[in-house]
Amino acid sequence: MPASSWSPSSRCQRTRSPSFITRRSTTTSTLRGLGEVLDHPVELCLQVCMAEVETTGDVCVTGNLPQLTGWGNGIPMYPVGPELFQACLYFEQGEPIPLTIEYKFRKDGCETWESVANRVFVL
Repeated sequence: MPASSWSPSSRCQRTRSPSFITRRSTTTSTLRGLGEVLDHPVELCLQVCMAEVETTGDVCVTGNLPQLTGWGNGIPMYPVGPELFQACLYFEQGEPIPLTIEYKFRKDGCETWESVANRVFVL
């Protein structure tokens, strides 16, 4: 693929992307609707498989939230397996929900955007 057009591989063994990890909570989940908030802290981990994808530098993820630099330079992703990279976002108790997260992966030192539509996850 040319450097300006790429998409992640599906060849890595991984959990679903994004993976949703809740921290221990003694409260029950609230219904997700307007005016609702998280009743416990949440960690959301995004993973990308770079098997058979050429890159000349770091891999990162950027998106619409401040935790993802608001479509800026992005946050670094770290290897968690062979050719599998991950970045985790943290949401504190009291964060308004539902929260729509849009994001994209970047490679080549975070310069080259993946060539697919924005990925979307609703928390």
